Amino acid sequence: MSQEAVRSFYNKVLQDRSLQERFKSAPNNEAFVQLAVSLGSESGFTFTADDVRAQLKKGPAGSGTLLSDHELAAVTGGGDPYKYTPPIEVKNPDGVKRGST
Repeated sequence: MSQEAVRSFYNKVLQDRSLQERFKSAPNNEAFVQLAVSLGSESGFTFTADDVRAQLKKGPAGSGTLLSDHELAAVTGGGDPYKYTPPIEVKNPDGVKRGST
């Protein structure tokens, strides 16, 4: 039943901008988990931190993957994990170009 409560709360968050805004304050996965339990409780849902962690491991669509901090930011409106960011090219004093890919 608790996993169903987590999924129901997740669906509520997808529809509620104010809840999404509150999740933006979570700096990492563990803070996100604790915030989910707290906000879920405020919204009338009952589940534990372990229930949230288990659901995160399944992924939003049951994919079996844990959300990275970057993906977590995207879900809560903090960024787009699929947006292309061009590599940064750095020119060192020796004139050799080095960049990240």
